[in-house]
Amino acid sequence: MSCCGNKRAAWRQQTKSSPHQASEVQTRPAEQGQSKVFEYTGATSLKVLGVTGKIYHFQGKGDKLQVDHQDVFAMRAERDLIVVPEIPGKTATIL
Repeated sequence: MSCCGNKRAAWRQQTKSSPHQASEVQTRPAEQGQSKVFEYTGATSLKVLGVTGKIYHFQGKGDKLQVDHQDVFAMRAERDLIVVPEIPGKTATIL
């Protein structure tokens, strides 16, 4: 049986002597605080209540709305909504 050359013992000693450092959570700065445009792909109309209290009303298939950055997570849970590139100058009424 071959020996590991005391590498295992050296590794254990090294891990005991060096304190564990917490790693920072990496966030995507491009997505923080930015609103998104969602397009409705369903067959009927859809109303979604965001965490901000805003009600987003998609009146039919292809309808696009600009969504507050705080409501984006809730919108992503809807299977008939997809994120699309922003359309300059196009806004919709939020109830």
